[in-house]
Amino acid sequence: MERIRQKLTGTERDQMMSVSAQVDFLIREATSNQNLCQMYIGCIGDTIKVFYPSLSDCIVHQLE
Repeated sequence: MERIRQKLTGTERDQMMSVSAQVDFLIREATSNQNLCQMYIGCIGDTIKVFYPSLSDCIVHQLE
């Protein structure tokens, strides 16, 4: 719960973030290849190659 509170209040980092900085940070975090690589592959199958071609190698690496 503390981590969620920090995300909502913009205090996730050591310094306080403005609303726009927090939104930018969360969007970058949500769309980063590193985080997208950790998605459950069973729900997306081969469609990952269509929507996120750059993630194909990352997902194959995760499965090995």
